[in-house]
Amino acid sequence: MTQLNLDFISSPSWSTDTPGAWSNYSVDAPLVSSVPNAKVQFTSPFTIAAWIKRTAIDSTGRYWLCKDDGLGTNDYAIISGFGAGTNFALFSSNDNYIAQIACPDTNWNHYAFTYDGTDVVAYMNGSVDSTTTITLTMNVSSGPVVVGSYLSGTFPGNGNLDDVVLVEQCLDATAIASLFAGTIPTFSTEAAVWKFEEGSGSTAYDSGYTAPAIVRKRINSRLSLLGVG
Repeated sequence: MTQLNLDFISSPSWSTDTPGAWSNYSVDAPLVSSVPNAKVQFTSPFTIAAWIKRTAIDSTGRYWLCKDDGLGTNDYAIISGFGAGTNFALFSSNDNYIAQIACPDTNWNHYAFTYDGTDVVAYMNGSVDSTTTITLTMNVSSGPVVVGSYLSGTFPGNGNLDDVVLVEQCLDATAIASLFAGTIPTFSTEAAVWKFEEGSGSTAYDSGYTAPAIVRKRINSRLSLLGVG
């Protein structure tokens, strides 16, 4: 099992605010990044999922998670600020935005995007939001994963993040519902899973689950992007 830990570019601080009372990691200037390994170099299939809470709705393009080649080309990314600012979108380098989810509120919401080689399915709070039939040509690089912003802290998210999951597997609707309910499902391959439960320090540790489902503990911490931009 290979860990893909994330180091904070700036010093973290702590507070509490949780999605569904599940435990989260909290900092005021997250900007976490790491050079990844093969388990997050997606071609097909894949799943990208995270809890996100915005402090405000705006039309600024804000990166919540991205993998980049280090030269300004996204392998993939979740970006908000579309559709009068309400929409979250999945991007890839060669296909621009692939699917959008409309979310006109500032509550905690769970977003997930899956791809099986034919369809991109967008989920919000455990339910299917849309299905887009598309043949993706993914950029595959050895560049970093960045959580909370684009490269070097630019285009930061404005709010909080929790339970980020990246896996080269198309999770089905039951597994996505499990993530929404706070249970890590069983993966058929190595996954990058950042639960942000450390509570101190400057590293977010990758759980890297391939084991059976594990129910989350409730310890009230989360990753906050407040103060980033």
